[in-house]
Amino acid sequence: AMPPENEITSVSATVDDEDTVVLVGRDNLNLTPLQLLTLGSVWFLPAGAPRDPSLGGKPKRLTVQDATRILDEGDYLRVHHTPRRFPAVYDFSWDGDDDGSIKNDGTASTNKPSVIVASDAEKGYIVINKPAGVPVHCTVDNALENVAD
Repeated sequence: AMPPENEITSVSATVDDEDTVVLVGRDNLNLTPLQLLTLGSVWFLPAGAPRDPSLGGKPKRLTVQDATRILDEGDYLRVHHTPRRFPAVYDFSWDGDDDGSIKNDGTASTNKPSVIVASDAEKGYIVINKPAGVPVHCTVDNALENVAD
């Protein structure tokens, strides 16, 4: 069951160790440019780069650290201003902590169900119970809300 639409969820990212960008809510309405950068919804290709991917011209996903980038005339900028959102990602604990205890870093548990079924760092694997509504990989307009991130 989906939580109420007015439930607040936040994700933050830091710009130059000073500003914090917070994604609040579960929709994609009225997202600011920094929120779009946080989601990975902005792509860039310099003016001099070939426009053909077979010739090496492939746009780069911009991040929050690119927020102060100066654009030149002829630069290609693609902005997905209404990115697909996957709010179910915020309903689960992705670090394996779901028991209400204090984590190793001293912060309180999220009390959200964990997606981690089993893991072994020495053997290099992790098994998860992927929640419905959460993509495995990032999408062209949302690199944040997925299993791989």
